[in-house]
Amino acid sequence: YLASLPIPPHSYEILNPKVQIYGNTGILTLHFQGIGPEGERWQPWKATSVYRYDEGVWRQVHANWSLIKEE
Repeated sequence: YLASLPIPPHSYEILNPKVQIYGNTGILTLHFQGIGPEGERWQPWKATSVYRYDEGVWRQVHANWSLIKEE
């Protein structure tokens, strides 16, 4: 359902990025804060992406995005 919704124009902030390297595997974690056209801050997301270094190129092999629950 969410994939069918249009994403309005917005800006964003990438918060708390962290990269961890284990041999030919890299893991990127971050928080994504969308900011709407009127300056309203949307509910933030956390993201994790896993990469594999192969033939001189980092290739994404998995990604996961989820909403951060409000307290």
